[in-house]
Amino acid sequence: MTSTLSNKSVDEKIDDHLARWRRLITSATPTNREMAEQGVNELYLLARGKKPDAIVWMDSPYQAAFIPVLVTNIIEGRQWENLTAQLRASGPVASPQWEACWVVCWERLRQTQVDGLANQFMSHKSLRSTKASVRAALLYRLERIMHDIAAEQKLRAGSFYTAEAKQKTFKAGRSYLPAPHGLNLAKRLVFLHGKVEQGAGLSLSLNFYTLVAPFVGAWDKRLVAKFVPGSEKYLGLKKPDPKVVVQLEKIRDKCLPQDTLSGTLFLWLLNMMAEPSHEPPLDIDPKASFFDTMKSQYNRALDSRPEPASSLPPNNQFICWLPYVAGWLAFALACRYVDSSLLGEVEPELECWAYMSHGAMGYVLCDNVCFVCPKPLKLVLNELDRPHNAEGSAARWQDGYEVYAWRGITIDGSWIEDKNSITSQAISLEHNVELRRVMLDIYGEARYLEEVGAKKIHEDECGILYSLEFKGDETLTMVKVRNSTPEPDGTYKDYFLRVPPNMVRAKQAVAWTFGLEESEYKPKQQS
Repeated sequence: MTSTLSNKSVDEKIDDHLARWRRLITSATPTNREMAEQGVNELYLLARGKKPDAIVWMDSPYQAAFIPVLVTNIIEGRQWENLTAQLRASGPVASPQWEACWVVCWERLRQTQVDGLANQFMSHKSLRSTKASVRAALLYRLERIMHDIAAEQKLRAGSFYTAEAKQKTFKAGRSYLPAPHGLNLAKRLVFLHGKVEQGAGLSLSLNFYTLVAPFVGAWDKRLVAKFVPGSEKYLGLKKPDPKVVVQLEKIRDKCLPQDTLSGTLFLWLLNMMAEPSHEPPLDIDPKASFFDTMKSQYNRALDSRPEPASSLPPNNQFICWLPYVAGWLAFALACRYVDSSLLGEVEPELECWAYMSHGAMGYVLCDNVCFVCPKPLKLVLNELDRPHNAEGSAARWQDGYEVYAWRGITIDGSWIEDKNSITSQAISLEHNVELRRVMLDIYGEARYLEEVGAKKIHEDECGILYSLEFKGDETLTMVKVRNSTPEPDGTYKDYFLRVPPNMVRAKQAVAWTFGLEESEYKPKQQS
């Protein structure tokens, strides 16, 4: 607790605390490498008993989605073993002979493995609009990362995948290893979140983490008491202090807006480079370990998924993004102002995540290495705190990677930079409902209705009601009205107003725009 807050009330301290966390996830705060690495090292010490073999920094989410997969496949390949053997034979690390050997070996590896793998990922249609300079920056950053790995000699075959796991992957027909997952770190994250729910939740709402936590050792006797009436006295449970319960519930309520904001930004980051996917349902075996089941189902999904000529980009769901952690971490840390003993067991781990959240944007938590994604240099949100910019990109990172967004939905940059690229025909052919709505928003609903010849439903003295049906989406219904005030040149301008699809008369639709029933709307009495 800082000295600047020492003279404030508990409520004021919590309000200041939540305001700082809100600013953290809604503004382009500077990346703090020292703080991020300190948090990572401490987290790995707590979770695994040793620091990660390497902390690898990337320049953007674009690199965060690709570099872990590329590094994994390079290191786990036989060509990397040959390369490192040649480097060892060339002379001392970083000597002129060693550096010269590196240039030759890397060029050979790039031509025989790296370029093909990179092109396979980056040729996917959702990434084709990425600037050539961003792709070049990725390949340059990859070369520098592999150079440092070769020099430090910390990572080698087996750092990410066992021989058995590799054999199983390739036997299933995949041409590359999927992104590495830190199973131990994932368990720790669930354990931590479960303990936060148990220690500060008090009511134990049955969410994902409360239910999964027992599988990773975050067990609370109240879980039994919740389902077995009268078991409290046998379990020796103590009733919580009513005053503490009230205070924690107030914190919960205060955190709800931030939870919503965190979820919105997390989903935006998660879907930044991915198209909608339809994974097969998971068949959970209640007798098996939860994580073993999840892992086997994930592998089964990979095995059954066909690999097209232009392969899907690596799914960035393995990246732990800041907004995901910030949603519940801010709540957990705020509880300390009420009772510092509530989360004493996991306090050190909470501090690690606090450091990591303030230090960088995202983390790929592998068991032996951690990849880190920095914060954006630019982040533009609308009044609802959703990524949105009608004049340019909504976010930009240091390698030049930019993301365009419209009201929280990631879109093609050409829609903003060249609005003429959107045509009425393109809108009509777009099957994705969300994207079609964005296109309509940018193009203009009224303009679209006029161009495609929408159906006239009704006309009276108040205006003309039009309707246009969309497959899989709400009918577009608009009423055309004429402004009662003349323009400077004496003409009267027409306006289109969107109304609910259940409108059947023009006057009814106009009345709705004023919040009135049709019988209440009397336009002749307007001033």
